Amino acid sequence: MKGWLKERLGERWRRRIHALSRLRWITKTRIIQAEGLPVRDHLRYILLDPEVESYTYRVANIDGMLTTIAEATGTPVEELRHYVAEADTDPELRDNLTRRLRWRFDVKHRPELANRLGWYVLVRALRPRLVVETGVYHGFGSLTLLRALERNAADGSPGELVSFDISEEAGSFVDRRRYPGWRHVVGETTEILRGSLDGRQIGAVFQDSNHSVAVQELEFGVALASPEPTLLLVDGSCGESPVLEQLTRERGGDYRRVRLGAADHWYQRGALTFSLFRTADENA
Repeated sequence: MKGWLKERLGERWRRRIHALSRLRWITKTRIIQAEGLPVRDHLRYILLDPEVESYTYRVANIDGMLTTIAEATGTPVEELRHYVAEADTDPELRDNLTRRLRWRFDVKHRPELANRLGWYVLVRALRPRLVVETGVYHGFGSLTLLRALERNAADGSPGELVSFDISEEAGSFVDRRRYPGWRHVVGETTEILRGSLDGRQIGAVFQDSNHSVAVQELEFGVALASPEPTLLLVDGSCGESPVLEQLTRERGGDYRRVRLGAADHWYQRGALTFSLFRTADENA
């Protein structure tokens, strides 16, 4: 029934329904029950929280996350801690964003980065020239990646973000006046991804659109066919899909998955799942 409604309502009406998520008390009650949690202990979430997916929370396992990233990238943990501090105090991700969201009913007014903190740290550590994001939603991930790329550019390593989503209205967290160079491409990645990136080497893919096997194989496959010397692939499904791990085994990459947990939220199944692929030339 839910899938039938989605097909017939269209993207604009689906987004209007999502705008009322703060009032979707039955849906949130079912989410809590599905997690095996007592409803009465989570009434604040059920009654007031606007999020029914793409949860925002403070990462509980920062040390584990940084250790995993350090082992994979070869970047010292202390340098990675500096990037975490950057993100935690970044005005665009904090006060400026809060001001832009203060009158919105459909989102938290001060959202936390959750697994996007790992995205930020990875981009700062690896300095990719071309970052591809599939699935934009509100654009919190887009904004996080743009800020990491902006910091990289200030350090002498410029990069570009190209984001794909089926909706023109996606990405509302991004102040487009500040980021006129951000490319937000509208359409199904199965139809437009290859053509939009034809002839370009890709340094990172953040796959957060449809997490089906077919879509992940296509989106990751485009990057694997034309990689920068170091290629980062991030699975936004938190490792629930087997595609990235299988591709990593087949292509000789380095697969990592670390549970994040939440310091201030009922959701404890968050994870950072990524793989690194390095060309023979770089390793020589």
